Amino acid sequence: MSSHDQNLLAVFETTNIYGHLSSSMGGDRKPGCIKTMINRMIIVLVWTYDMWGKRSPSTTAVLSADNMVAWMHQLIVKEYTMVSIFCEEYLQDKRAMKASTIKGWVDHVAAIVEWFLFFGNITSDKFVILSTDDTAITKIFTKIRKSCRKRERHEKNEKTLKEAVHNHELPPDGLAGLQASVQSQIPLALAILKRCERTNLINATDYRDYMSVIYCAFYTNSVTGRVSALEDMRHEQVVELLDQGFAMSSQFKTRAKFGMSSISNNDIVDPLLVGIPHLV
Repeated sequence: MSSHDQNLLAVFETTNIYGHLSSSMGGDRKPGCIKTMINRMIIVLVWTYDMWGKRSPSTTAVLSADNMVAWMHQLIVKEYTMVSIFCEEYLQDKRAMKASTIKGWVDHVAAIVEWFLFFGNITSDKFVILSTDDTAITKIFTKIRKSCRKRERHEKNEKTLKEAVHNHELPPDGLAGLQASVQSQIPLALAILKRCERTNLINATDYRDYMSVIYCAFYTNSVTGRVSALEDMRHEQVVELLDQGFAMSSQFKTRAKFGMSSISNNDIVDPLLVGIPHLV
């Protein structure tokens, strides 16, 4: 942060802003978060004052500690449309921020605006708050948030398969890659079964490894229905799966509407279900 911005920060630090924003009324925020909020507000104030100054040649060229409070009030009650311009031209176009990040900035600025108008203890011989009407700028904040939500949906829809692979959200070869990865773990699960043949018992570590393979095999190779239905499967339902290829469950989030959910078997899971051991 430059020495100029440090001077602006000092203005905030002489107020009760940290006390307010760390209280339940102000959002129970941590000191680090509050400092980030103030820094963002300073960027908003400096940028908007600079843009406003270009339209008003008689204006003092640089925002300073002496005129910052007066400009903040003017921005809130009169020049509030500049906040929207700031979000579009600076955050979105220049900084190329995602919609979710811009929403975070708006939430921070809105919280400081609320503090400034209604909870701040700012006193100055040169400045008196003449209005605490935040109706207009609050509407601006609402419109920006609504716009950001639309952009977020658009950004999600634009996510390509290539990006999903790059972010490790999908394998490079799709479902076939997932199935191949699971099939490579089948020998591990069969080896665990082999160790349990004599006692038909299994320890906790082997059980977790064994069940992980079974669940993954269901997820990647069967039309399993709802995940919670699969998690609710009982030991005795193994016979149903082996005999008829499916079993039914009544434990899942939308059971009140749908009643039952089917769990289907597949050739990958079949050998893992035969002789399934008991946990010790």
